[in-house]
Amino acid sequence: MKKYFLKEGMVVNKMGVVFLKEYTIHDSEFIDGRRISLFKCGCGNLFKTRLDEVASGRTVSCGCYCIKRTKEKHTIHGLSYNLLYKSWIAIKERLFNSNSTSYENYGKRGLNMFPPWQVDFQLFYDYVTALPRYGEKGLTLDRINNDGNYEPGNLRWTTRNIQNRNMRKKKNNTSGYTGVSIFRNGWQSFIGGKHLGHFKTREQGVIARNNYIIEHNLIGYKIQEVNQCQ
Repeated sequence: MKKYFLKEGMVVNKMGVVFLKEYTIHDSEFIDGRRISLFKCGCGNLFKTRLDEVASGRTVSCGCYCIKRTKEKHTIHGLSYNLLYKSWIAIKERLFNSNSTSYENYGKRGLNMFPPWQVDFQLFYDYVTALPRYGEKGLTLDRINNDGNYEPGNLRWTTRNIQNRNMRKKKNNTSGYTGVSIFRNGWQSFIGGKHLGHFKTREQGVIARNNYIIEHNLIGYKIQEVNQCQ
């Protein structure tokens, strides 16, 4: 067996563990002929263990290092208190938890998340923090295509106002198109609080809305596909 010789006050490893003393055969801590020693951990705690365990590098601390590593593993690289971590959890809840109050508008619609992001928050974090405008005040994460998944190419940082423009039509929508509603014997079209006029058909209303978006270059508003014209 290899013999180790340490001097009192000697720093044993990079963790800052200091050798204080080795117990002798006359000490109660001397067990079964093993060289039991007293050490001071880099965190400040005193601990006793076999001298060869520390000298060989098999033991690197009083136990605090293992606790730290375990904590880091379960806190996703120390980012568990980051707001994006909470967003990541919330997104997965509405996509995959059928008991979530938001599941009907997300998971039940068939929306999904890029598979690697589902299991690795760090990958999700690295992608969204590299997107343009990350960190700007007042911006939140949004899907470009409201009917698309949480995946590369479909996320952006934008204002709440733009997100509201990008919302799909409400359940009580009577026309089947966003911004078009029934009015007396016909239909009317709106965009951003602006009334665009009255029309005989709902299709005419949505075409007028689409044209207005194009003519005024309204970034954030979605051009809607017209199923048929009458």
